[in-house]
Amino acid sequence: MKPEPVKPGKKPADEPGKKPAGLKPSPGATIGGGGDSGNSGGSGGAGGESHEDRINRHLAQIKAILDADTAFIAAQRKGYYAAAKEVFGRMTPKAMRHFDKGVKGYHFYKSQGDVSVAAGEPAAAFYDPNDSSLHLDGTESKTGRLAILYAHEFAHGIDGPKDTFSGSKKWREVWKKEMGKGQLGQNAASSPSEGWADFGAALLGLRASALLTKKLKDCLKFWRDKGLWHATK
Repeated sequence: MKPEPVKPGKKPADEPGKKPAGLKPSPGATIGGGGDSGNSGGSGGAGGESHEDRINRHLAQIKAILDADTAFIAAQRKGYYAAAKEVFGRMTPKAMRHFDKGVKGYHFYKSQGDVSVAAGEPAAAFYDPNDSSLHLDGTESKTGRLAILYAHEFAHGIDGPKDTFSGSKKWREVWKKEMGKGQLGQNAASSPSEGWADFGAALLGLRASALLTKKLKDCLKFWRDKGLWHATK
């Protein structure tokens, strides 16, 4: 799938047996190290963690990455961190557990242009299934808008590199019925995976469950049945 310009998305997985295409961080950036325009880091798993501890571990990782790179101004660090915290705060424990399995690293960039270099095509952000990493920037200056962008990519993280949920027969059925004709936009209609992520953006970034209950009730029921959304919100 090739994301539209200024759209979040998911990078296609490389073919089995083929050397991964790899990431192309901005000049000076290295995987696991600092850089001029991008930075990255891994997130390790831990058994027996509480929901809050799991969230705090990821937030600590994000803060460490952002603090380690002097290319980011204070406002960027604050905005990126706040957007991630906002989205994590809306995840159920089960959604967070799937996210923890599906996301093994973060890469932050100063601009959409830097993200596009890493993606190899115009993109505001993306999830790379080849190494289960998230690539994020701050295209939107307001935390609320940035949270929507992050929520889309975090939903890809919940789905994981092998499309655990969006690849299921049931999701494909409800996606085709309720999103296949553009009901949630053309990006959501482009594939079950993008529909999954745009739906996640609406839930985790927009807090639009009341609207989705009316318009996309079967998709919402799928998330709830899987324990990925709150039963009463």
